Amino acid sequence: MAISYSNVTNNSAVVLVERVYVLNTTTGRYENNFSAQNISNVVLCNKHATDSVTIDLWIRKYTDDGAGGEDETNFYILNNVLVPNGATLVLNKSDGISFDNKDRKLYIQLSASDSAVDVIIN
Repeated sequence: MAISYSNVTNNSAVVLVERVYVLNTTTGRYENNFSAQNISNVVLCNKHATDSVTIDLWIRKYTDDGAGGEDETNFYILNNVLVPNGATLVLNKSDGISFDNKDRKLYIQLSASDSAVDVIIN
C-alpha cells in the first residue's frame, strides 16, 4: 500500500515525506515521534508530453546541534538524473531507498518550471 501520492510540477524543491513530530507540552519543543513510517520504494513518472526532466531526489537528516537548534545534512539519492518524457523510474532498497521519517525528510526538485512528475512512495 502506498504511503504517498504526489503530482510535482515546476522547479522548486518540494517535500515528499515530512518528518514526524510530537509536541512535548512540558518543554514546549517538538520531538520525534517513533511511530514513523519506513520508506522502501519510490516511483517517478515523467508526465510531460515532449520534454525530458532532470530530477534531484534527496534525504535531509536533522540532528540536534547542542545549542537548542538543528543541523541539516543532505544525502542525494538522485542528482541530475535525466528521465525521458513518458518514462518511469522505480527506486527501491537496492538503489539506496530505505529510511524512516523520524528525523528525515524526502525532497524532490525538477529541472524546469513546466516539468511534471507523478511520485508514488511505498
